[in-house]
Amino acid sequence: YAIMPGDWSSDVCSSDLDSMEDINRVHIIFTTFLAAAAWQDLRNKSVSVWLYLGYGAVAGAIRLTGGEPVLQALSGGLVGVVLLAAGWMTAGAIGIGDGLFFVVSGLYLSFYDNVRLLLYGILWGGIFCLFLFLHGKKHGINIHRMTVLFLPFLIPGWIWMVIS
Repeated sequence: YAIMPGDWSSDVCSSDLDSMEDINRVHIIFTTFLAAAAWQDLRNKSVSVWLYLGYGAVAGAIRLTGGEPVLQALSGGLVGVVLLAAGWMTAGAIGIGDGLFFVVSGLYLSFYDNVRLLLYGILWGGIFCLFLFLHGKKHGINIHRMTVLFLPFLIPGWIWMVIS
């Protein structure tokens, strides 16, 4: 859910403004989580479990104090649960860290937005891999055994979600 400047009107009551400020606050916290996870993934090819636990605890506290029904609050994390199951069934083809990321991001985002973020990440990662493949073909580099990190490709997807 992105708040656009056109959404502001003179009819907006103070509770709507508070709600918008809360959404912006949650977006800022989520953005720091995404940036920290992507940075750790780039540097170490892994993300600290403490990052997941810390940001997960913050998201849990936000959700619990927000008055949202528990099942609705947890539904966003289903994307991560599916990724964890797919990783288990494919002997690690999808990393545990990617699944854990989407479990935690699902505490910040709705199910729909978490799916959108996943799909945008796949899109940006796919475009990168296409260029990597073409570069490898042109220069005779075998790229078939290369691994490509996923979390960094979520950043342009998240930016697109926020501005659109």
